[in-house]
Amino acid sequence: MKRLLKVILVLVVALLGIYSVGSAADLFVYVYTNSNLASWSTIQLYYWFPGTTTSGYVTKLSNYQQWYVFKISGIPNLTNAIGLKLRSDVNWTKQEPIKSGYDRIVKLPSYYSVSNVAHIYVHSPVNWWETYAWWLPSETSLYANPTATSATNYFGSYYYGGTYYTTYFCLYAPNARKVYVSGTFNSWNATNIPMKLTRDRSMWWVSVNNTSPGQEYKFVIEKHDGTRVWIPDPAARKQKHSTGNSVIVSQSYSWSTWSRPSSANYIIYQIHIRTFYTNGSDYNGWGTFTTAINRFNYLTNLGVTAIEPLPIQEFAGDISWGYNYVFHYAPETSYAGGGSTAALTNIITLKNFVNEAHKRGLAVILDLVFNHQGASDDPIAMFDPASDWNNPQTYWYSGSTPWGPRFNYSNPMVSKFLVDSARYFMEFFKVDGFRFDATAYINDWGFLQYVTTRLRSIDTNVVLIAEHLPNDAWVTRKVSAGGAGFNSQWNVNMSHELKKLFTSGPSAVDINTIASCVVADYLNNGLDNQDPNGLFAVQYHVSHDEAANGKQRPSADLVNRGSWGNSEYDAQGQMITAIATAVMARGIPMLFYGEEFLEGYWSDNQKWFTDTKPITWANLSKVRATNTMRAVRDLNFIRRNNAAVKFNQIGIIHVNNTAKVLSFRRGYGTGSGDIYVIINYNKTSYSSYGIPFPSSGTWQLIFAHPSGAYGDSWADAYLTSTVNYSGGNATIKIPEYGVLIYRKQ
Repeated sequence: MKRLLKVILVLVVALLGIYSVGSAADLFVYVYTNSNLASWSTIQLYYWFPGTTTSGYVTKLSNYQQWYVFKISGIPNLTNAIGLKLRSDVNWTKQEPIKSGYDRIVKLPSYYSVSNVAHIYVHSPVNWWETYAWWLPSETSLYANPTATSATNYFGSYYYGGTYYTTYFCLYAPNARKVYVSGTFNSWNATNIPMKLTRDRSMWWVSVNNTSPGQEYKFVIEKHDGTRVWIPDPAARKQKHSTGNSVIVSQSYSWSTWSRPSSANYIIYQIHIRTFYTNGSDYNGWGTFTTAINRFNYLTNLGVTAIEPLPIQEFAGDISWGYNYVFHYAPETSYAGGGSTAALTNIITLKNFVNEAHKRGLAVILDLVFNHQGASDDPIAMFDPASDWNNPQTYWYSGSTPWGPRFNYSNPMVSKFLVDSARYFMEFFKVDGFRFDATAYINDWGFLQYVTTRLRSIDTNVVLIAEHLPNDAWVTRKVSAGGAGFNSQWNVNMSHELKKLFTSGPSAVDINTIASCVVADYLNNGLDNQDPNGLFAVQYHVSHDEAANGKQRPSADLVNRGSWGNSEYDAQGQMITAIATAVMARGIPMLFYGEEFLEGYWSDNQKWFTDTKPITWANLSKVRATNTMRAVRDLNFIRRNNAAVKFNQIGIIHVNNTAKVLSFRRGYGTGSGDIYVIINYNKTSYSSYGIPFPSSGTWQLIFAHPSGAYGDSWADAYLTSTVNYSGGNATIKIPEYGVLIYRKQ
């Protein structure tokens, strides 16, 4: 019995610790009025004590200036956490748009434990994405708009300079009670630079004088329970590294003159910065923006007109494909060269990368990942309570993908955060276009339309490419016709079919399928195509995805394929048939780096795409690799120099799935300058092959592979240099692995 009494006594003491002895206290709650609350005929303040079953409600006591005043009486202890939510009646007919599970919880400072009365101020959101924090009477001055509208033009930090060397800081943190900025400019004092909240309750901002580029900073967020967390800026323009401090940058740069080509002139070359080209002495011997510039002249000679690096934004660590990036505005530090101690080099070197590309006539297309956030070193997850990615009731995130949390695109602030990152690279880095990763996982059509519409409002000629799997013609349909409004989308069907050439040999491919991919009518919206040139498909035989994820580069596949032949000659022949198919097809052609010199064929090569092994430029000392590269170059220039290939007009002329021969016209097929492409995917030469031509007249051979021009003089005997066509089937010669291109005279 004594032991039982002792237990009861302990419980009583514990309860007294929770509910303090003495007179009950009153809590006055001042709610800032807004258009939402003003429309309610009655207003109740519902309250509860988290962790208990105690709850209640009070009606409005009075008005005080712009505030509605409520009084909660009989609170045992003012420092107990209390939840507050406004509603119109006991049936919750109307209520504040605060997401369930992310309620307003008030936790007053400990010095209120001996008080009998307290006053707090709260902001009630009109929209669910606004902040709904609470403040003490001394803190209500935080509610203000900036006098300079440019202060909130962008998320993150913006160095304005001027007389007072000013930097503007902006942060979207809807669940924060208070936010401060701290850095080298205030000796890292946590609280002496409080940020203000815009009157629409959407953005925390502050202007700080006596700052300079290179200074480091972080945000200090005070949560509802009074705890604080230091976070790097989710919109930082530069990071020391993915877990380090954010850095103020200057955008000053001297740009060269540049005139962007139309989409009809694009031939894309996809690269991975770290493994594209290394000089052995830059960032730990790996590729950087600077080392990549050393190969721009090579790309110009190859005939490509656009570079598309895999994502270059700051990701966790130094080694990655880039699709796990977590800082959407900051170029990857390791790609800057010189190590993470370099103060501003990733800004300058990326601008050099773009500027030097433009000097050589190369457009730059950046790879954007809006479908998810990287799962490691995520600054948003440090302060947003919605770290449960599967919970759809969040501000930043709504569900998960195979790679990380999906963004909540229905939140306009999150949509703006993402799209403004693209806008930032357009305005300050003069980027020419974007490829959007795995757009099917975005699963929000309105957001996709917002992306394309917003970016075209900034630059009508920006090229926007979607990777949307499975393909969907509506992705490249005009927004005005209900589409998503992208110029073009990756035609993965072509890649999947052409890859069979290398894994299993010509017998495995279906020429009817290749013909369908070449024309890509399944992606054609006719007059409703977004791209003015009707180039709605990106045509390619392999990309980073098809050369990894358990798969290999095509030349590596060929080495192991067996009876169809795996010699260097076979590699060259099959590679040209595949690349010619993509380059001459309707759409925008794309090459994956190193394919033009048979990367993957030799034992020391990058057999599959990886971020830990560079491609092998030494391949170009090998005859077959060099001949392949020269043939690819000539195909690119045929496309560039012949208008019939660059635009929308195309037609299949001949399909022979038995012989594995395909032919198609570029242009209407009737006019001078039109192009006729014949491809023999088989390892069989035909000395007398009957095939129709697009129209009567003289057709001149302008490209032939294999041939003496590319190291195989024996094949010259299988070439018909001129065809005077008058109808029916013309009889011509076609070599094995043959690519023949004729132009009408």
